[in-house]
Amino acid sequence: MIKRRRGTHRLKGISPVVSSLLVAGIVIAAGSILYTWWYLYTSKWTADLTSMVTEEGVASSQHLVVLCANKTGTNTLKILVAAGMTQVQVESIYINDTLVQSFTPSTIPPLKAVELYVTSSTSLGNVAVIRIVYEGGVIVGKFSIA
Repeated sequence: MIKRRRGTHRLKGISPVVSSLLVAGIVIAAGSILYTWWYLYTSKWTADLTSMVTEEGVASSQHLVVLCANKTGTNTLKILVAAGMTQVQVESIYINDTLVQSFTPSTIPPLKAVELYVTSSTSLGNVAVIRIVYEGGVIVGKFSIA
């Protein structure tokens, strides 16, 4: 009978120190990838948010709000408007898609409410669509003026 020698073809495994270092390297690499992704994701989100806030700030500084509109005569309207953080130059006013010829451009001071009296060339019903064109854009509102 042939005797086998033990230990000549013995397989050797990875030592515990090497396996610990290998696992630590994998964890550090995964953490670095995750941190880089998170940083880039939040940087883009922060930039988008900053852009939106800046655009909103510019829009609100030029903002014009129509507070109410009332009929004061047969074809005459009193429109109460307020400006935002800066003064607003009102260029023209349309009532029911008709340009108000009697309106002269006016400036609304910042953070103030101003009454604008306009006379429409067409007869007014119980509802009026008012479009005000100003230097920052256009505002449209539908008001019950009965």
